Order: sequence, then structure tokens, then C-alpha cells
Amino acid sequence: MILTLLAIAVFLAWVFFRSRALFRVSIRNGKMLVVHGRVPHAFQHELRKAVAHVESGSIRGIPHEKSASLEFTGFDPGTEQQIRNTFYTYPISAIRNAPPIPDATFGQWLGITWLAWALEPKKRL
Repeated sequence: MILTLLAIAVFLAWVFFRSRALFRVSIRNGKMLVVHGRVPHAFQHELRKAVAHVESGSIRGIPHEKSASLEFTGFDPGTEQQIRNTFYTYPISAIRNAPPIPDATFGQWLGITWLAWALEPKKRL
């Protein structure tokens, strides 16, 4: 009984924190993968150019009342600023109304990074 309640609590916490982000993008060896959420195609194109030299990292778009901010992991300050400058040219409505991930894998549907990378077809990267 306690184990079941603990599992439910962990699941609810995961759902709560996962849904807080507008999107999550993972970078490995200069390749980018949208793990969760919606990212405008034009921003994805700019992002691919900016992260080509990044070994490993992630970017999360965090919504605020009338805007959004970015959280970075694994980036140098110059690359972070370059991405931020590009990101702030898009209104939050463009991000919220961007098309969903095409042909999302089970890992992307769940928002689990390692599973999304494992299931992603190599031809799309």
C-alpha cells in the first residue's frame, strides 16, 4: 500500500514538473533533439547552428505570465547568450502555437531524454 502511494506521488511530481516547461531540447555531440514540447521550425534551425560545437547539454523553455525564459545545462556563456538573443525574437504565442514534434517517439511522448535519444531514428538526426 505504501509502495503504491509512493509510486503515485512520484508519478504526479514527474507530471507536474514536466508540464511546467514549454519545451526541452537535448544536445549530444552537436546534434539536437526536441524531447518535449513545441519549438518553432525557424528557431530549431538557428539552434542547430548555435549548438553544432556543443558536446552535451539541454535547454528548457520556462513560461512566465507574458513571456518565457531559458534554462541551460552544459553551455558556455557565449553560446547561451547567442541562443537567448535568438529566442527572444519569438513571441511566446509563436512558441505555444508551434507545430508538435513530427512522428514523436515514445521517449519524446513521455518526455524522457535518454529514451527519446535511444528511439530516435538516426536518419532524422
